[in-house]
Amino acid sequence: MSCYCESVRPFRTSGFDLIFLQHPHERKRTVGTARMAHLCLENSKIFTGMNFDHHRQVEELIHDPANYCMVLYPGPRAINVSLQGAAENRALAPAGKKLVIFLIDGTWSCAKKMIKCSPNIMSLPQICFTPYRGSEYQFRRQPLPNYVSTIEATYQLLEILEPSPQLGQLLELFRAMVARQVEQSKKHVVRSLRL
Repeated sequence: MSCYCESVRPFRTSGFDLIFLQHPHERKRTVGTARMAHLCLENSKIFTGMNFDHHRQVEELIHDPANYCMVLYPGPRAINVSLQGAAENRALAPAGKKLVIFLIDGTWSCAKKMIKCSPNIMSLPQICFTPYRGSEYQFRRQPLPNYVSTIEATYQLLEILEPSPQLGQLLELFRAMVARQVEQSKKHVVRSLRL
């Protein structure tokens, strides 16, 4: 896969910080999207692991009295930000607190394991959104039609909480990566057929 770094134009979200918790398997994948999203968002961090219960930097963020931490996870007690108005979404964090949103990066089965292994993350208030389109990942399967990749989830969440013209680059980078992978797959098939 060719590098997309030159296409990244980093920007900041003003209302909250994003923290990507990445499964170790995803870190090794060249087609993973959490790193791509992280590079686009200046006020984001990415940590790799399975169990974040005693992760020093995660614990510092959660226990910082200036922060109000939530996790993007579609649990039964999650607040659906798609169903709230802009004023309600701006008030997700109590007055005077910085909103910090954790995003789990891994396959759906890995994400469930990560949450179960990390009681500190599982105990955070949960938010979710209603996806308005399925994933554009053409070479990685999603368990259900409305499941999306990490960068697509980041895009849709930001579109709801803090719309900005700069958001478009998240999907541009993702689509370019998908197109390159599809093209490389076609070339590989053609080479195989010639053999």
